[in-house]
Formats: sequence, C-alpha cells, structure tokens
Amino acid sequence: MALTRPVRTRTQYANQGLDRSSTEPLDLITKVVGIYSTAPTSHLALIARLDGYQPSHLDKLLFEDRSLVRMGAMRGSGYLVPTKLVPTIVRATEGRRARVFTDLVGKLMDRTTYDRLATKIEKLLAGREMTTAEIRKEMKDKTFDKHLRYVVQLMTSECRLVTTRTSGTWRSNLTYNALWSDWLPKVDPWKAKPDKAKADLAKLYFAAHGPATADDFAWWSGLRKDAAAGIERAQIPELGDGYFGPIDPARPAKGVRLLPIWDSAFLTHKDRSHVVGDEWKRHVYDASGNPTSVVMVNGMAAGQWDLTIQKSHHRVKVAPFKSFSEPTWKAVEKEVERLGLALDVPDIEVRRVKKAPSIADAEWNRFMSPLKDL
Repeated sequence: MALTRPVRTRTQYANQGLDRSSTEPLDLITKVVGIYSTAPTSHLALIARLDGYQPSHLDKLLFEDRSLVRMGAMRGSGYLVPTKLVPTIVRATEGRRARVFTDLVGKLMDRTTYDRLATKIEKLLAGREMTTAEIRKEMKDKTFDKHLRYVVQLMTSECRLVTTRTSGTWRSNLTYNALWSDWLPKVDPWKAKPDKAKADLAKLYFAAHGPATADDFAWWSGLRKDAAAGIERAQIPELGDGYFGPIDPARPAKGVRLLPIWDSAFLTHKDRSHVVGDEWKRHVYDASGNPTSVVMVNGMAAGQWDLTIQKSHHRVKVAPFKSFSEPTWKAVEKEVERLGLALDVPDIEVRRVKKAPSIADAEWNRFMSPLKDL
C-alpha cells in the first residue's frame, strides 16, 4: 500500500481512536498514549473518542481503581498514563527526568536543600492527601515558600509523589498530592530496563501515531539520539520515505469531531499535512505551536470551536475555515448535543461564526479561546 496523504489521514484517524472503535476509557487511553492530563482537554479529548463517556469515568480510573495516573511523561508534559505502563514511561524517559532538576529547581537551590525540603514534604504527607496550597500552609520552613510548587512538581516527576483527585468541576486543575508509596505501593516505577523501555515506548508510539518518522518519535518522546536505536530495537517496520509503523487497511476517516486544545492528533508529528492543510496552519497553531480547539471533518482540520459555560447560558461557537454545507452543520450540532450529554450541560446553543480567524499572530493564549469576542 502506497503511503499517500489520504492513507496517513485514515490510519491516524483509526490509531487515534477517532473512529470510536474503543468502548472503554482505559483501553482508549492505553491505545492513544497521548491524552493530556490537563482539564478540560482530558475530558474533551475522551468525549470526542468514546461513546457514553462522562468525567466521572476518568475520576473512577484515577481515584477508585488507581489503574491510571496523572504524571509528567514525554518531554515533561502531563499525561494520563495507565498504571501498567508507568515503568516503561519512567525508565524510557529518565534522561529527560534527569534534566528536570536543572529546569525546575537547580537554578533556585542546590540538591541538598531540595532533598531536605522533599523529606519534610514526605513526612507531612504520610497517610494523607494534600493540595500544594495546604502543604505550603503547614510547612514550617518558609525559606523557600515561593518555590514550593517547583519542589512538588519535581517530586512528582521523580515518582516520590503522585497526583490524586481533583477538587471542583470537570474543568478544575486543583489537584491533591499523596506519597507514591501510599497510593501505589505495588507499583515500582523503576523496575523496567532502560533499553527495553525505550523499545517498548517506540512500539506504543508507532501503534498510536504511526505512520511517523524517527524525528517525530524523537521529538514526542524526548529521547533525542536514542530514538533511532529504540525504533531499531523494537523492529518497527519501515514504510519508505523515512516513515515507520504498521499500516492497516483502515476505513476512510468520516464524520465531525470537536477536538480540544492540545489534542494529540495535532501535536505528535513534525509533518502535520495529514491533518492540517498548509493554508490553515495559522488558524490551528499559535506562534508557540499550541493547537487550538479544532473542528475536524473527515479526518482534517476544517474549523475552530469555542465552548462557553455559564449559569444561565451555554454556548458553542463554531467557525469554518471554508463554508460548511448544511449536512456538515447538522453533524456539528449533533456533536454539540453529544458534548452536552457527556458534561450534563443541557441546551447548548450553537452559534455560527462566519469565518475562523488566524491565531498565529494573535495575543498571548488566544489559542485557548479562538472565537472570543466574535
């Protein structure tokens, strides 16, 4: 099978779970290996891919079942990681984790000071959960009070702490922390062998994001020079033109999907022509490379959308890159109904915006609300 752009589009569509063939949240998250843990992206990405999904399903996996964790993973970004994959992710990306100390804390304090503060936090958290604000309130050592969040973040990266439940609504990112040894006592994050972990990570990546290049994998994983060795060790099939990964005769990518900011479909490749036409890149990505909320039609970016939830009024604004046909608008409205059911937000108004704006030169963080004031 020739590796044409349509083949890449439909293969990615299936690999990313956008064909809605998965039925369980944990299976989907394991398959995609790329759902960001930040709310509301985590929930909106799952709603787009899973029939019947509700935010309580994710809470159950994280809190009750503990079959899923939020953790810094590839390139230090926060991901939803199945507990069974933790050793693979941790050992494969430990080179990046070694650099996190310098990035986060090394410019603020030396290692001895960090270890002293981390030990105090571990004693404080023994047997309970606390937010970072609660930790700050109870810490008697105020010397590095303003740097506490960096210490907590680094401890999480080192698997000394784990992020547990979220306080507030499905849009909240106010989380609690617990000791890894208390929360997941049977999970040894460091038990995998590094070389095997890198090969296993390559298998996961190309199953979820292939066809892709070695450069794509190196960027996504943060493995840099080790990426090619991981691909070779994993025996990922080569497809020609520098691409690797299995190709299945996937069905054509059909339908409308409302994908959130930072969705993995728009983040995991250097060449993104299979999901974004060249003429629309400035409408999808801001100057820093952050993808906005995208209306995907038949596997390709076709517009922007914006969700506003207020006590008295709920609204989704939708702006096409080119004009939508009436059947496409009907499909958009059906997706908004799906969104409302999942979030228990009834009667969401769909407002049609004439044309999607470019966000490449827009103000800072405009990608988070591309249709603001329109």
